[in-house]
Amino acid sequence: MTKEEIFGIFKKSSMPNPIMYRFSLKKRNHICGFFVNGHDYANLNSKNYWYILTEDRKQEWLTTKNSDLQLLFPGDAFAKIQVA
Repeated sequence: MTKEEIFGIFKKSSMPNPIMYRFSLKKRNHICGFFVNGHDYANLNSKNYWYILTEDRKQEWLTTKNSDLQLLFPGDAFAKIQVA
């Protein structure tokens, strides 16, 4: 997917009340999770990279803000993104 397509979806989702999405990936099984606006968001967005936080790690991330819990995906790895 292009960064413009993903950004249209991303701007609807924000912490602390994020929208959970199902990310269908081209070469892996789907994952369910949330977009994360990290400290280097502007730089990564310009290159079509996105931080995703899986639903099973959300609570720990909200308390610790540990960036190691986030996954980084290139935009072209997504086949489809839909509300879970």
